[in-house]
Amino acid sequence: MSEEEPPAGESPDPAPRPADADRQDERKPKDRGEPADGGRRESDRATGDDPEQDARDRAERERVESRFAAVGSDPREEGEDTPVDAAATAEAHRSARASFDIRRDQHNFHRPEFQNAHFGDVNLRLDAQRTAVFSGPVPEDELLRLRRVYQQPDGFEELAQSLRSRRLLVLGGARGGGRTCTALVLLDRMTDPDQAGSPAPPRPRVSRLDPRTAPAELTGTELEEHGRGHGFLMEIPESNDTALMPAEVHLDALAAALGACDSYAVVVVASGAATTTMLSGRYGRLCPDAPADRLLESRLRERLEDRPEGRWEDLPEGPPGAAGGLSEAVALARDPEVAAAVGLDELRPREVERLADLLAEHALGTLPRDGLLARCRELADHQAHEWFAGLDREIGGESSPGVPSAATLMYPAAFRVALSVFHGSTHSIVAEAANALAWEMAVAREPERSPARALFCDDESVTLGLSRAALGEGHVLVADVPVPVRTVRFRGTALPTAVLGEVWTRHHAARPPVVRWLRSLADDPRPQVRVRAAVAAGELCVRDFEYGYEQLLRPMATAAGARRRMFAATALDQVVRHDSHRSAIRALIRAWARSDSSSLRWTAAVALGYGHCTARVGSALDLLARIGLRNDGEHLAVASHSTVLLAAGSDDMAVLRRIGQWVQGRRRDRQDQDLGLLSVARLAATRVGEIWDGEASPDLADYQKWPLALALATAREGRTVPVADLLWHALQVLRSRATVTASLEVWLRRACSEEGEALFTGLERLLPLLVDDDEDRERLRWLINRMVEDEDDPLPAGQARRIWRAVESRPLTNTHREKERV
Repeated sequence: MSEEEPPAGESPDPAPRPADADRQDERKPKDRGEPADGGRRESDRATGDDPEQDARDRAERERVESRFAAVGSDPREEGEDTPVDAAATAEAHRSARASFDIRRDQHNFHRPEFQNAHFGDVNLRLDAQRTAVFSGPVPEDELLRLRRVYQQPDGFEELAQSLRSRRLLVLGGARGGGRTCTALVLLDRMTDPDQAGSPAPPRPRVSRLDPRTAPAELTGTELEEHGRGHGFLMEIPESNDTALMPAEVHLDALAAALGACDSYAVVVVASGAATTTMLSGRYGRLCPDAPADRLLESRLRERLEDRPEGRWEDLPEGPPGAAGGLSEAVALARDPEVAAAVGLDELRPREVERLADLLAEHALGTLPRDGLLARCRELADHQAHEWFAGLDREIGGESSPGVPSAATLMYPAAFRVALSVFHGSTHSIVAEAANALAWEMAVAREPERSPARALFCDDESVTLGLSRAALGEGHVLVADVPVPVRTVRFRGTALPTAVLGEVWTRHHAARPPVVRWLRSLADDPRPQVRVRAAVAAGELCVRDFEYGYEQLLRPMATAAGARRRMFAATALDQVVRHDSHRSAIRALIRAWARSDSSSLRWTAAVALGYGHCTARVGSALDLLARIGLRNDGEHLAVASHSTVLLAAGSDDMAVLRRIGQWVQGRRRDRQDQDLGLLSVARLAATRVGEIWDGEASPDLADYQKWPLALALATAREGRTVPVADLLWHALQVLRSRATVTASLEVWLRRACSEEGEALFTGLERLLPLLVDDDEDRERLRWLINRMVEDEDDPLPAGQARRIWRAVESRPLTNTHREKERV
């Protein structure tokens, strides 16, 4: 010791040598029951006269010792060369589960046909059954209605000024964002006879041109046929065929022709790589977001009004016949349960209108609350359907140079699927996974062509806008240290589930490339990739378990690689969380636990550790013991790891009692004892953050860096003595003593650090219970002295004295300990 003073009390004896500490005396413990090996402590076997027997004994000891040497690693990663951050794996599992709503019965996924698809981008309609005009003149009453209900967004006046001065406006935006409605309102204002000071024209003021009309083909003569002061709306299809994309010179010619006949035109295009040049030119503008709150209130006023000819400004708060007034309907839209059912952060005009219709029906008493919530959940499903319906109809071939190839057109769809799987994850992971999935989809769509993707044409803002995604800031764990990263997520918690359900349920031809993609992700060394992919695979299996089992679960569960088997176990845990599949999955896990297949038993053991594959924790422990003890302890490591996972759950006392029974077992082959001792060693070596599940153990949230054994003893009442008894038994057995002692050393060093005061307090309660006699005390003193004399990282003398005072504090009486024993 640096001050030449040992930490052991007033006049301690010199620290015993390691050989003395390993001395085994046959004795009866005073209060702990019989040791783990049936009444005597284990000792090194003396070398006999049989060399072959000695060799077998040494091999057996090395095999047993190797089990305990690996308690600090995750047995679910056996055979993998890349080291794995267990805490990062646990965090990825928690965040992946949070992306999906398991409260909904996903296997009965149902949605009516998308009623609004034929409306295009007309986001405000007369009522729920009213259709919009596709081509030809726009009726005057439609323009009047738009004028009445339209809510101007920020930036509307700038759009109007640009159209007035240049006669032509190229308006870009995502589908459903109100761009067509804004274009019609702009044209209505430019051609309004009241503003022009002239009588109303005998013919319509605004016309909608055929979508197949190329702006470059319009001539002044064609425009003059509609008369002067006319407004034209042109919508370029979202396939972004380059043959329909006008160059700047064509737009200049069209603007001159419009000026000659005193007319105006708005060209509506989708934001994308093909329209970037148009939108960045002198005529291009992005459509601003609609004011959802004002639009909702306006639509509610219209729906709740009983007098079609009356002024909506004079509508009373509670119209006759309504179950609630306008203010109650508006407040209901902000209700947390309704907002959660909608699951979209920012509603687009079409969705605002649909939500207003539902709220009005509820306010008028025709739609109960349960029906309202169910219909609100369809909004995200409608968006997903719109994204994927008929996506590949416009894919061109080698003879269609103006039409995008499969690889180009599939990327936005692949990005949405990848974002559903990695919602809230690192943006680079999502983009990388999207490119891989786009390649798989392109191969499936055009097997005769070799997919290719341009390297420098990605427009990040366009991709995010078309997918209703947003960038954010987050972190990833690197050696337990959070590192800032740029993340990406949907603007709405309902979209991940809706997108996966849409692709899997309605587009069966897309399943094979998605399955191949998920299988490839299972081999990724990054836990945030393969764990999230496994959770998403479980969600897909819920919707069609027969297909998912044959294509994903069974092949992965019987694979040679541990990561693929863990993929299957994680997916099964996600499936079993759904009530509709719980009984079937539990029966499947029981069958796998009894299977002759080593791979299936291993997968079952991992799945049991999550705590949902049996109705009671005792049943899970029975199956884990069966798996761990079979074939000479082939799967002892993974069985003990799953036992520790269960110990971190809410029913930890049942687990601690079962481990105590295993530790004190008397089987000749000692496999049950090894299962118990391995479990104790993992309790001591595993940190809470490596296995923490916020659902199963929310009370351990503040103990992320603590060893699990000490966290249980500190955070939960009545666990100190049971945990101490288990540690004491493990310290009495030679094959587990070194591992547990090494864990105690880690505890002590951490407790003596600057941030370890709380941990030190827990140790002061636990350490005295590890001492039953002088030999136990000498063993701890030897450990403390060795830490003090460590040349590289010596333990401070003051901290050593404090630790030793805790060790020598008065232990519990026999009566007290018997009351609190496991």
